[in-house]
Amino acid sequence: VTNPSAPTVLGSSDIPFFGERIAVSGLRAVVRGATSQGLAHLWVIDLTNGSMPHVVGEVSTTITDSGGQGVALNSTGTLAVAALGSAGIWVIDLSNPAVPVVRGTYDTPGFAYAVGLNSTGTVAYVADGTGDLQIINIGNPSAPTLSASLSLTGLQVDIALMGNIAYLLNQNGSINVVDVSNPSV
Repeated sequence: VTNPSAPTVLGSSDIPFFGERIAVSGLRAVVRGATSQGLAHLWVIDLTNGSMPHVVGEVSTTITDSGGQGVALNSTGTLAVAALGSAGIWVIDLSNPAVPVVRGTYDTPGFAYAVGLNSTGTVAYVADGTGDLQIINIGNPSAPTLSASLSLTGLQVDIALMGNIAYLLNQNGSINVVDVSNPSV
């Protein structure tokens, strides 16, 4: 926003979709949402021309969308992690954005509402509903593994990361602040 007191629309996407969450890195965006049939879906969007963002790739699922689950993108825009509710998380290779590939999945014990990535894109932090905080090693995207978990009070529905601190929002109206500097503890 060049002038915060007078924002202007620069463009809009070329294909309409039922987007629920977005992650952006550089000139790439990933939108997590649902198809008109109610199935969870992921769209890869090229932002090279800000006035004409366009869909370059898609990942279809057979998972019924329960609405609002998040997505995260690594700093280079080549790896996405999608929270897919009772299906856990999917790790998606975007090296070729026109042909995104699901490299791995991890079925978390709860309901994956939201996900965040560490600065190197090798660890996923999942707000997992009653499954609390799940910390998943995605250093090998084809074989995600549990690094640690932390039991918290309430239903964890969103997460944000800043450095080594994770902020988890729970449905009871409070925020849990967690030191994740050692994600394997």
